[in-house]
Amino acid sequence: MDRESSALTASPAPVGTLPGVEVVARIRRLLVTTLLLSVLSAAFLTASRGMCSDAIDGRCAQLDLRPNPFLYVLFAIIVVIALSRVVARAQDVAGALRTLDRAALAIGILTVAGIVISHAWFWSIPFDQWGTPGGVWGLSPFPFGAIEFTVSG
Repeated sequence: MDRESSALTASPAPVGTLPGVEVVARIRRLLVTTLLLSVLSAAFLTASRGMCSDAIDGRCAQLDLRPNPFLYVLFAIIVVIALSRVVARAQDVAGALRTLDRAALAIGILTVAGIVISHAWFWSIPFDQWGTPGGVWGLSPFPFGAIEFTVSG
């Protein structure tokens, strides 16, 4: 048998022997983690509360908490920076994996912090003082959740 025919009949290389397959798998994990945490933040960064007051002509007020699109921009920035660092600075596979793991951790921390801080801020708004003199209102200074205030009636 010559070289050509033996190459054609040889079994294919085992799956996962591609150089850099660990890095590609970790990139996939980072992207899936980011997608799942985006869905999680969208689900848990929603809240609503409302009340009506006779003090100002029977008007009703509604506060709504929803995810701030800036949060998803931050996720994308973290992923792009991590991938750029892997390409530009990683000396070996272990370094690339560390960078990608840190990016996933940062997105996870950002998600949990965003949910906790946004809800703490949302539920601390003194909604029961709405329509009374000296009632205090404020907008969330954090880029995690967007609070919308509407008045109807």
